[in-house]
Amino acid sequence: SASGDFVLEAIDATPAGVDNDDCSTATAISIGSQVSGTTTGAITDLASSTCGPSFAPGVWYTLTGNGADILVRTCSSNDYDTFISVFEGSCSDLTCVGFNDDDCELQSSVDWASVAGRVYYILVHGYEVSSGDFVLDVEGEGVSTFFPTPFPSVAPTPMVVEATAAPTAIPDSTDAPTAIPDSTDAPTPISESNDECVNAIEIAIGSVVSGSTS
Repeated sequence: SASGDFVLEAIDATPAGVDNDDCSTATAISIGSQVSGTTTGAITDLASSTCGPSFAPGVWYTLTGNGADILVRTCSSNDYDTFISVFEGSCSDLTCVGFNDDDCELQSSVDWASVAGRVYYILVHGYEVSSGDFVLDVEGEGVSTFFPTPFPSVAPTPMVVEATAAPTAIPDSTDAPTAIPDSTDAPTPISESNDECVNAIEIAIGSVVSGSTS
């Protein structure tokens, strides 16, 4: 058998230019963003076997929850058959949140109710062994067409109640009666033309008259 000297060289097999090929080097993204990426040249991720198994290469992103529903999707892509898996936890202990293969034709989307402040790990890979370029949209309530902005609240217009004119008073039948002249009013002076019997002045019962004999 042949024998001789040799040189054994260990090299980094990670493809150049795929910086987020591993969970520990995931690229941070935010709600409302759109990122372009590629899985071409990336390696297969074992984590995907527990959350949408495939043998395709994938790349990683991190996203912090805001306490509302979040949607990630590759529906703007058409280069290859994508697959999306979403995890929470840590790179050494990932828990599957959700995954999807074909939601919009051959493209993928995953939505979930996020917890405010919690970090989520998003793996974009492919169906079976598929790889290629993709566009990842990250959407949330009020910052996308998928989650429309709620209608602004409008304060109700105050109701104006028109004052009703006070009704015209109707005279009460119990109003004070018209005064009747008192029979004790001052007597009417009587002239002295009744000095003779034939000129006597007639008086009524209850009347008071004054006179003079002077």
